[in-house]
Amino acid sequence: MECVLPDDRACQSDRIRDTIDYDQLVDCLRALAMERHYNLVEGLAEYIATTLRQKFAIPWLTLTLIKTAPLPGCDVGVTIERGEL
Repeated sequence: MECVLPDDRACQSDRIRDTIDYDQLVDCLRALAMERHYNLVEGLAEYIATTLRQKFAIPWLTLTLIKTAPLPGCDVGVTIERGEL
């Protein structure tokens, strides 16, 4: 995932409390992925992107999800971009 910070406070202050808490973000990603079954990786990606943008006040993000396939080298995935720069 790649995202834009909500503001430049962390850049100015150099304090971790002024940026996105990446531990919380990763915990949230795990919880969202386990919350319910999705038939399509696209549906899961959209749900994750929407939730992360709301919960962490992220104005823009690019999210890539890869679904491992049963055969080596046959992974499939999707990349979505949401928000405004």
